[in-house]
Amino acid sequence: MDDFKNIKNGLVLPSIGYADQPKLIEADNGTWVYTITTGEGAEGTKNTFVGIALSRDLGKTWSELKRIDDSPFESSYSSLFKTDFGRIYCFYDFNVDGLNTDDEIEEADGTVSRAQRFDMGFGIFCFKYSDDNGQTWSKKRFEIPMRDFDIDFANPIKVRGKTRRCFWNVSNPFALGDAFYHPMNKIMYQNGDVLYRTEGVLLKSNNLLTEKDPEKIRWETLPEGTKGIQSPAGTRISEEHCFVPLSDGTIYDVFRTIDGKPGYTRSQNGGRTFDALRYQCFADGTEMKHPRAANFVWKCKNGKYLYWFHNTNGEEWGGRNPAWLCGGVECDSENGKTIKWSKPEIVLFSEDKKEGMSYPDLFECDGNYYLAETQKTVTRLHKIPEEFLSGLWSEVDD
Repeated sequence: MDDFKNIKNGLVLPSIGYADQPKLIEADNGTWVYTITTGEGAEGTKNTFVGIALSRDLGKTWSELKRIDDSPFESSYSSLFKTDFGRIYCFYDFNVDGLNTDDEIEEADGTVSRAQRFDMGFGIFCFKYSDDNGQTWSKKRFEIPMRDFDIDFANPIKVRGKTRRCFWNVSNPFALGDAFYHPMNKIMYQNGDVLYRTEGVLLKSNNLLTEKDPEKIRWETLPEGTKGIQSPAGTRISEEHCFVPLSDGTIYDVFRTIDGKPGYTRSQNGGRTFDALRYQCFADGTEMKHPRAANFVWKCKNGKYLYWFHNTNGEEWGGRNPAWLCGGVECDSENGKTIKWSKPEIVLFSEDKKEGMSYPDLFECDGNYYLAETQKTVTRLHKIPEEFLSGLWSEVDD
């Protein structure tokens, strides 16, 4: 039997060069809908776009990769969500003003740098939708308003005389009760560093789950106040936030830091406030190790959880090979539910030690578990044996 942990044994998914943040969802008619941020250049360069492809044979073959947005301007970092009435939303960043490499970015301290990143910041966060299982998408894009926080005002930048805000997202939206939530990361741009300081927020809609007129969808930015979710140590990086709802309504959030450890926090009031900032721990209380890389938590259809991380504090941007999984189950804490995590097991690796895999997505279909991942040039889909996952859960499943 092929070693499912070796990434070379995975199913290659469509892309055209740069490949990032693969996402999958199953439409009501069984079609697999797939999005990818891709382009002929490298990460952050011009002509990056969100592509969409469909499969009707469980991922064996795919339709032609098409742009979600017909504009020649860049789109990036998509996510997918399906409502109970079958509508599929695709959320993404969009370079609405056509920022280009000739544009100068004027910072608050008077310094000026050239525009270089086209995959995050400076534009809008928006969505399109499909009411025919991903076959066609709305011609119009709809902007999602975001409330400004202190981080936005701390170092405002201007392009063509217009103040811009910086942001991006890597993880999936979720529903909790009657509300819809989408993760977001705010960025403070400084000294030419587009990721100088970061913090997490949630975009909430109290009517997206039922409202069919996209013009009537309402939005608010959480948490309350003017500060997002920050690092437990107070360091400047708290980013790539990934949220899941627990059975009692608690919102559980994990995120990457530059502290050599992954952070987490929880909210018991629908995201209005979050409790003490902590570092992720195993069930025995030992703190986990993790570099500046995506770490994701997923809620499975069986009510249990999986956590993707790299189990090393390595170099700030390194340590992405291999990838590890922990199994999680809910348990009681002093203030609501939390997740108890098993010891980790390697789930994916590359024989090339320099090749790291990241920005994963968990996809469940017909009782099967799949993980998508990317090395930024190749994206693959891996079927994960249920017995492997059951072994993780059994360690903490009392």
